[in-house]
Amino acid sequence: MINVFRHKNLLLKLKASSLVETLIATIIIMIVFGIAMASITNILERTVKNSTTKIDSRLNKLVYQYEYGLIKVPNIIEADKWTIETKKMNEGDLNFIVFKAVNKESQKVRLKKLLEK
Repeated sequence: MINVFRHKNLLLKLKASSLVETLIATIIIMIVFGIAMASITNILERTVKNSTTKIDSRLNKLVYQYEYGLIKVPNIIEADKWTIETKKMNEGDLNFIVFKAVNKESQKVRLKKLLEK
């Protein structure tokens, strides 16, 4: 059997990279990944900082407590970075109980209204 790969006409020659070229390519890849990591870290920090999940859960808990007579209105609660105010409000013929949370740092407002029975 004839070895096809050893035949001079079919011998494939690959151009080898030098050590310097390999190092430069590795450095470029590391720089790109470094920039990507910094960007992703920044996005994740802003997402966690701007998350209102905890305060929304607290407002839902206060609505539940109000419905079962566990808290009185008006009421002001200081919670972490938030000030939660509970008060009665009228709009036309409708009476509402308003649960308003204001962030002390960013002044972001979360609001829940409950129609009073």
